[in-house]
Amino acid sequence: MKRRVIAGVSVAATAGIAVTATVTMNAEAAWTSASNVSASGWMADDSPRVSVDRQGDALLAWTAGDLSTTYSYRRVQTRVKFANGTTGAIRTLSPDGASVAWPEADSDDTGDSAVVWEQDSQVVGRRVAASGSLVGPVQKLSTSGPATGPVVAVTPGGTAMAAWTEIRDGSWCAVARRLKLDGTLGAPITLGSGSAEKPAIGVDRNGQFVIAWVRGSEVVAKRITSTSVSSAKVLTSSIASYGGFGMVRVGVDRDGDAVIGYHSGGGDRAQVWASRWSRTGTLAAPLRISASTDNVGFHHALATDLDGDSVIVWTR
Repeated sequence: MKRRVIAGVSVAATAGIAVTATVTMNAEAAWTSASNVSASGWMADDSPRVSVDRQGDALLAWTAGDLSTTYSYRRVQTRVKFANGTTGAIRTLSPDGASVAWPEADSDDTGDSAVVWEQDSQVVGRRVAASGSLVGPVQKLSTSGPATGPVVAVTPGGTAMAAWTEIRDGSWCAVARRLKLDGTLGAPITLGSGSAEKPAIGVDRNGQFVIAWVRGSEVVAKRITSTSVSSAKVLTSSIASYGGFGMVRVGVDRDGDAVIGYHSGGGDRAQVWASRWSRTGTLAAPLRISASTDNVGFHHALATDLDGDSVIVWTR
């Protein structure tokens, strides 16, 4: 069965693509041919990630297992695809024997990147230099367990912030932490009570982060600067959602104006919503993105450019 992907009024049927292939396209030009990224004889999982710097160099991240080994342990791996078409070496970020899943990656202006993932019921991270070489050891970011749903954003100058949720004293808690350019860690930042839902994160050109997550029966967000953490802003107080909220996404423009997307459940059918939270703290009324007749699918995606224009894509 084909599922339709919706972006504004454009509709297209989707087809599967190989997770071990990379295809690039120059502006106003044709797609290049596909090329294999992961090693021959390795089985890749279905959640690859890509992050692109201001020069067009891309960091590719994925999990894969060596089928020649007895247990085919999964490993988090990365590789740089340079803008000139050359490809760097494959780097393995995670230790052998670890249980790993769901890598996320982001890059600064010059290509220095941060990768975070789940490992043995914790959240860990590692820095990758613009050349593709690894910076420092794997760092455990979470403070309790189980921890799940890591996301990451990197400032233009290279400081990374990861966010996730973890169990503390029997309850879910949202947490954030800096992973610095040299691979060292900042102190954990407790954002507040959370849920098992994956949070979302974005950053502006001034290095101010916006983190949004599900807290009980609502979606909330905070801003984090180099010196402060704001109070939580409730985004969904005017929306009834009998089935709760989930699938939070964040887009941030150059000045810090944020668009936060999320799903609501319950009632006749699920809906896709978006909230605008300005850098001055003004919160606009939630905007229902999907039509009332849409049978909304599980996923949606959100992207925001430097001027604040956003695109939301969802399935129905």
